[in-house]
Amino acid sequence: MIIGLLLSFLVGMALGLFFFGGLWLTIRKATTSPNPG
Repeated sequence: MIIGLLLSFLVGMALGLFFFGGLWLTIRKATTSPNPG
């Protein structure tokens, strides 16, 4: 039970980091490029 809880927590953290990391990289790339969009 506890191991499953920890596993789901770690997976959620990894997904959140991946999602926000990709979002941040996309925004950064769009703002640094001379022609965004």
